[in-house]
Amino acid sequence: MTQLLSPLRIAYRPRIPDQMLLLQARAALALPVSRLQAASAVRAESLVIAGGGPSLVASLDKLMEMAAAGAKVIATNEVPHFLVARGIVPWAAINLGPIELTVRCIGRPVPGIRYFIASICPIEAFAAVSGADAVMWHAFSDNPDVDALLAAEGYPLVRGGQTATLRAIGVGWLLGFRHFHLVGADSSTDIDLLHPYPSVSDGVEEYRIQLLCGDRLFETIPELAGQVQDFIEVYRDITSRGGTITVHGDGLLPLVWRSLARGDAPPPRLVPGDGPEVVMQALRF
Repeated sequence: MTQLLSPLRIAYRPRIPDQMLLLQARAALALPVSRLQAASAVRAESLVIAGGGPSLVASLDKLMEMAAAGAKVIATNEVPHFLVARGIVPWAAINLGPIELTVRCIGRPVPGIRYFIASICPIEAFAAVSGADAVMWHAFSDNPDVDALLAAEGYPLVRGGQTATLRAIGVGWLLGFRHFHLVGADSSTDIDLLHPYPSVSDGVEEYRIQLLCGDRLFETIPELAGQVQDFIEVYRDITSRGGTITVHGDGLLPLVWRSLARGDAPPPRLVPGDGPEVVMQALRF
């Protein structure tokens, strides 16, 4: 099999047309919503980022243990509702996607949760959290016109990968957090499932690939393979600045994190390959 393996490289393409992204950002900037600003002090407590991967269920006890010890919990996309249904109200929720699915992920806002909504999200996402505790944050989009528009407001642009899970680290850093724990951030399937709950993205994320990492074989989708690629860069950036990242669970991303922490990260490789390098097309955000 080794002769069939190819180094994996993810190339992103926009999920929506550039002009639509620009229009959505302009509409968001006209809203009277609080903006994310950099904190003036470092926070002592950790930030737990809850993603929607299959291992989230097995990680709930760990999540509650960390929350009981004082950590703040921020949940991505549909995860706030999953947690609330199990008696866990996260401190915050975060959304990034500039598409209609984001509005359905938010659903009905939960009292007590602070909603961090990216300014590139559809205007309907802000309408969905009208009356709730909401904060607008600016995501670096790699679209020069959009990024220039957002930067002109004078608030920071958050970098760090193409998923809400990874951008939550950047948002958390600006809020003063320096120690991050990821739960439910698998970047792989479990018994063919990408999520431990019925998802609004079911039927959308259908194209599957296989990756070999070390001696373990994983199934995933290009967008989550891209999350692994981006995580390596985010991890190195955060740790170089004195922060820490711990990834819980047993999926592809936790395996890559454990290797990074040891200093011997094996690059995930695509199975099967068709040349010296395979470039997967994944949707941005």
